[in-house]
Amino acid sequence: MATLLGIKMSNLDDTLWSLVNALSNNTNCIKRAVGCVIYNKVTDEVVGRGFNWHENGVCDCSDESTSKHAEIVAIDDINSKHNRSDLVAYINRRPCDNCHKALMRHVKEIRYTHES
Repeated sequence: MATLLGIKMSNLDDTLWSLVNALSNNTNCIKRAVGCVIYNKVTDEVVGRGFNWHENGVCDCSDESTSKHAEIVAIDDINSKHNRSDLVAYINRRPCDNCHKALMRHVKEIRYTHES
């Protein structure tokens, strides 16, 4: 049975969702606390992680040009050696269209917990 950080596969989803939620708590966005984890099913490791943030401090999402989306931060965290077909993204919100398109260029599957 596969493990991640010593956790049996049956609890893997719960562990990844907990990590996503913990990451979302780091945001400085006051409207949406989003966390994203990219997991490699073959190597059994988290290869990307991110949360949404604003480079100028507290974000109200009114200026998208200086906002960093959790999904994009997680994609930037991926090492290029990973095979797209092995990767699954876990996000605590449905990704916006742009993030969804970006994720689909890098991962095989997207899982999220909330629609908005």
